[in-house]
Amino acid sequence: MKQIFFSLVTVATLTACSGIDADDRFIEVPGIVPERTVLIEDYTGQNCVNCPAAHEVLEQLQAQYPDNVIPVSIHAGHFGVSVDRTVYPDYVGLMQPEGDKMADRWNITGYPMGVINRSSLLEVDAWAEAVRAQLATPSYVGIDLEASISGSDINISATFTPSADITATLHVWIVESGIIAFQRDLSTRIPDYRHDNVYRCAVNGFEGEQLNLSAHLHHTATFSQTVRDSSTERWNTDNLSVVAFLETPQGVLQAAIAKVK
Repeated sequence: MKQIFFSLVTVATLTACSGIDADDRFIEVPGIVPERTVLIEDYTGQNCVNCPAAHEVLEQLQAQYPDNVIPVSIHAGHFGVSVDRTVYPDYVGLMQPEGDKMADRWNITGYPMGVINRSSLLEVDAWAEAVRAQLATPSYVGIDLEASISGSDINISATFTPSADITATLHVWIVESGIIAFQRDLSTRIPDYRHDNVYRCAVNGFEGEQLNLSAHLHHTATFSQTVRDSSTERWNTDNLSVVAFLETPQGVLQAAIAKVK
């Protein structure tokens, strides 16, 4: 059966915050059979008035390829609101200290902006085409990812199944969906906006760690992360997921996501 794929066609700029006309957001193009999972780093902010339109694009891509697209919303820049400014229940910030470090790596100055598989920095109208191209590229490593709660800790297991020798950097992140916090859009300040796929922390450090894999030999790595429950961050364990991906200088080799159970 022919799949429907949505591609963006219009982009504009407003106070360094890219906007998309809702009537011109998608066009139909032929579907493909995914060969891998694609990581989308969505650089966003609660004060970015055009970022909700980018969130809609992520939802469309997830609906198109529910098992092969992993979005992570990274709050950063002058549109971001630091978690340190949180005052429950009326003012919740979602920007981690690492957000600006990640944005600086890509020299991001305008929002929203996306990084697709750590190989291309693109405005929203180019995300769909880039994702489509990455999905069609075979990967030579699989990731079986599991995560479970034990007391106040998240226990994580990642098993890698390579078909070639691989040296890569492994990144393991915590993301959270269903966070209710304010968000500005083109017309108003939305006090009860639902934020999904929000970057919460890097389990194995901002830089990740080197992993050496041998062809046809399984390798398992385990990690533990304490759930944050403080005056500025209150993780909802029902809405947490773990994202793991392998990165080389050429980009992401493979990525995986697992809901914390």
